[in-house]
Amino acid sequence: MNFPDESCYDYKVDTFNLLDHSVDELEKQGLALLLPFYVLKMRRQVQKAKGEDELKKLSDQLKALLDELLGAVGNLNKKGQIDGKDVEGLVRGMERLYKELFSQYKELAEGDIMLEEKLDYYTDKFVEQGEIKKAKEMAKNLLNLGVGIDIIAKASGLPLKTIKALQAKVKVA
Repeated sequence: MNFPDESCYDYKVDTFNLLDHSVDELEKQGLALLLPFYVLKMRRQVQKAKGEDELKKLSDQLKALLDELLGAVGNLNKKGQIDGKDVEGLVRGMERLYKELFSQYKELAEGDIMLEEKLDYYTDKFVEQGEIKKAKEMAKNLLNLGVGIDIIAKASGLPLKTIKALQAKVKVA
C-alpha cells in the first residue's frame, strides 16, 4: 500500500476459515459473533439434496446444528462473556440467516420454528432477569434509606432471603 509520503507498507493478514473450526472451538475462543454464520455450513448440502427424503435427513442434521449453536450461545452467556442483548442478537442473526438460506424448503421449516421458539424463550428470560435486576436495585436504594426489609420485600416482590443478602452487602446511610 502506498501512502501520500511515498512510503510503502505490506500488510499480511491471516485468514480464518470459519467452517474449518467446530462450534466448540468458536465457543472456547469467545468468537460468539461468528456463531450465526455457522448456519452456512449446510447450505451446499441442502442445495445439492435430491428429493424430499434427503431433505428430511438434512433437516435433522440442521436441527442438531442449531441446537449446538444455541447451546454455545447459552454457555457463553452463563460464563458472562455475552449479555442478554448479545444472545438476542445472535439468535436473531441465526434466524434471519436460516430463513434466507432455507425458507424455500418446506422440509426444513422445523428449524425455523425451533429458532423462533428459542428467541422467544431467551427474550422472556432476559426481560425477567432485567426485572429482577431492577427490583434488586430498588431494594438496595430502600435499604440505603433505612426502610425495613419486610416493607422492601412487599414493594419489590423479592424474597426476604434475597433482601437479607443484599442488606449484608449494602452500607446503610
